[in-house]
Amino acid sequence: MHEEELMQLGFFEIETTEADKEMGVRCFQLYEYYKGFLRIIISKYKGVFKVEHIYFNSPRAEELQVELFDGDLSAENVIDKIKEHRKNDIPPDEMPESF
Repeated sequence: MHEEELMQLGFFEIETTEADKEMGVRCFQLYEYYKGFLRIIISKYKGVFKVEHIYFNSPRAEELQVELFDGDLSAENVIDKIKEHRKNDIPPDEMPESF
C-alpha cells in the first residue's frame, strides 16, 4: 500500500500533533457512505499503515463494522473492502427511479 493509493480512494492528509510530526507520523482521513456516514483514519509510521479510527454514525456501528470489514481491521483489509464496496455500489444516478 502507498500514500498515492489512499489519495486515489479519496483519503486526505490531516494535521498531526507536533510530537507525531517529529516522529514522522502521517495521518489520512476518508469519509465514505456505507449504510450511513463512515469515517476512517489511517496513520503511516516508518512505512507501516495502521487503522487508527473507524466511526459509523449508526446505532448498529459494531454490526456494520463486522459486516463491511469481516472483523479484520488491518489497513490493507480496510482499503480492500472499501474498494470492493465501491465496485458493488450502484451510483445514485444509475439507480431505478423510486416513487
